[in-house]
Amino acid sequence: MEQSNKFVQTSDGRLQFIGEKLLDFVDVKSRDPFAFPASKLKENDMVFLFFRDVTTLTKKVTGLLKKLRIEELPEEGWLFACAVCQSAISPIYFSGQELPKQICETVYCNQHIKAEIRKNALRMVVNQQAVELSLDVCPDQCMICNQRGIKYFYSSGQGESRESIEELLSGKEYRGFYKKSILNNVGMHVDKIFCEDFLSLLKENAAGPAVIKLRNEYLSVTKAETQQGPDRVITYQILSKAALLSQIEKDSNEYLRIDSAEHRNSDISPYSLDIDFSGNDEKVQRVKYLVQKSCRTNAAIFLGGESGTGKTFLARGIHNNSLRRDKPFVHVNCAAISYNLIESELFGYEAGSFTGANKGGKKGYFEAADGGTLFLDEIGEIPYSLQGKLLEALQSKCYYRVGGTEKVSVDVRLITATNKDLKKEIDEHCFREDLFYRINVFPIELPPLRERMDSLHYIISDLLPDICSDFGIEPLLVSEQALNKMKEYDWPGNIRELDNTLKKAALLCDGKIIRPDDVILPKAGNPDAAGGSLKERCSLFEKNIIAETLKRTGGDRRKTAEILKVSKTSLFEKIKKYDLDKWEVDENDASGNDK
Repeated sequence: MEQSNKFVQTSDGRLQFIGEKLLDFVDVKSRDPFAFPASKLKENDMVFLFFRDVTTLTKKVTGLLKKLRIEELPEEGWLFACAVCQSAISPIYFSGQELPKQICETVYCNQHIKAEIRKNALRMVVNQQAVELSLDVCPDQCMICNQRGIKYFYSSGQGESRESIEELLSGKEYRGFYKKSILNNVGMHVDKIFCEDFLSLLKENAAGPAVIKLRNEYLSVTKAETQQGPDRVITYQILSKAALLSQIEKDSNEYLRIDSAEHRNSDISPYSLDIDFSGNDEKVQRVKYLVQKSCRTNAAIFLGGESGTGKTFLARGIHNNSLRRDKPFVHVNCAAISYNLIESELFGYEAGSFTGANKGGKKGYFEAADGGTLFLDEIGEIPYSLQGKLLEALQSKCYYRVGGTEKVSVDVRLITATNKDLKKEIDEHCFREDLFYRINVFPIELPPLRERMDSLHYIISDLLPDICSDFGIEPLLVSEQALNKMKEYDWPGNIRELDNTLKKAALLCDGKIIRPDDVILPKAGNPDAAGGSLKERCSLFEKNIIAETLKRTGGDRRKTAEILKVSKTSLFEKIKKYDLDKWEVDENDASGNDK
């Protein structure tokens, strides 16, 4: 375990060790005044700026000052200004030719401010907090405050933490600064060391790994208790999401043991993939290995696996890490295109080729993807009659538009995907065998979620923060009991179903931790829980289909009957049978007449 990312405490809360990378979570009150955590300029922050010579200001800095409403700059000399970021409050200015001993002493935004020059240093006092900023080190200085006090300043003691004023005003995050003495501050109770929000989130993490959000960053928290002689100590390891994924990737690469000589002449490093494919189990490692291999070639890739396993996500990731990453990526869902239109959509058409065609014709998806990647999702849905033309286009890299007489040449890298068994489709004469071998050059099979239970907490840690952010709610944790409940489920809908379940759990959760009762899983997910008979399972399946269709139609029973191709009388009987009467019925439907 990396030392800089952890802290150790005794069972009664006394600090034994704190890693340097965790100092950003140390509370302001327990630090000396010459220290601050990493952050950036935010709305309503108060900014204090001092320029020894305004004639040296760049146009970029001058433009950024205007965003703070600091516009009346002197032609020469020094300038001291106070402003509030992203606020309608007017700034205040002080300027002159020669530096006075006292620049100002005033009240601005209910803050008592005093600025003076002492031995070529700018001494700033804000509500009795004082710092001295050396003008020998830098003639231009910046200090940022919020309601809690000073949150940033520059002094000669900070060394490498120096950021330019241009970077600060542009909103770049600045690094924290601490004295090394705090690393040896052991024996103090952790409640007096860490900030309150950090402590509260740690206390919520009762057991097992968890992901917390703090200061707009997602952190992975791992807790371990060990016995050291007569004492019991608790060790926390805190990793950022990026560092956690880097560690997973490192473990994966160690497992794969790819010979570096094999990739010596490759334009893409085999270890630099930017694909956040969660998990560290053996099957995921195998997928990552195959993806690494495929990204360096133009070979056709075939993605297999059940619906909801992430084939579209992986296809886009392969393109983004390939030699064609700067070219188009065109995703085509073959199942979503009408049987009669799929040829013209794929290959385009000439003007007047059929009724309703555009006067100027239209480019197809192949032309749109020229030079890049064409992803044909659900390729098993392409009509058998069109598969011959598709095969010819892939072999010769040219084809005729619908109604055209001249061949169109294209250069595309093909990725295909389906959840069908294409070999079975071939046996049933629904899919051409020669086309199968053309698209199946480099197959990658994505494992179903039920075979990845060892990585379930990684996947949840990746999905849940984004769900909370989308819903505008506080970050949530998942209890160990809720995690175990989800591990016992079969997940026929895979990642897509897990995402749906986590969304419902996030809405049902009353606190900061998702409990087992918040995780709503369908009884049909467990074969034993759904009742053993075929009749009971079919009834449950029928009920779910009717309920889902009613929901889609807003309770319109006539439209529901049309979609399901049943009579309204039959539908009403089933609604009554399955107790789905909560859906509203209009007056015309209430009679139940089947016209």
